[in-house]
Amino acid sequence: MYTARLEVLPLGRFKKDGDFSEGDLEFESKPKVSLAAGYSYDENALRTRGTIGTVLYEARDFSSFFADAVVKYNGWALYSEYISRASQQPAFTYTSDSSLKSFAVTGYGVNTQLSYTFRNYWEIAARYSVVNPDKEIRTEAMRDSYYLLGVNKYVRKHLTKFQGFVGYRAQESFQPLKSGKNNFLLVFQVELGI
Repeated sequence: MYTARLEVLPLGRFKKDGDFSEGDLEFESKPKVSLAAGYSYDENALRTRGTIGTVLYEARDFSSFFADAVVKYNGWALYSEYISRASQQPAFTYTSDSSLKSFAVTGYGVNTQLSYTFRNYWEIAARYSVVNPDKEIRTEAMRDSYYLLGVNKYVRKHLTKFQGFVGYRAQESFQPLKSGKNNFLLVFQVELGI
């Protein structure tokens, strides 16, 4: 796998490398912006999502483009990222006797979050995410959208935090006789870092 990424900070550096996290835990006194883009080439991948996922029956080459932006100011943070993955080879792979098939996951996704962190390190956040499969795999894959509202409590910044989200997941099938699973979500998570 070959990967390259370029990041620019047009308004100067973030406090304590704050461009590597979603919330504004450093309460930037001046607006800060991070803009980044990258490219990755994964040759002869044997898994559905490149280096992870279920096994493919034939190797595939993947090209991925990704871009992200972070804006922080006085407790407010806006984070957005985009990724697209493509392959010049057919997505579907088959066993030698064609009795089983698997497919390489290709398409694009977007994730955007707006949050506000209070001085006592409680944070409120709203997030929207969508994963849209390429046309070739739409017989097997669905569009997945998430709408989430969350509350976080940072105990030791990102090393220790409690997180709660409520939201809605909408799956959209591209097949007329196949329906997606739409459901409400309630998530509680504890994150313990080193």
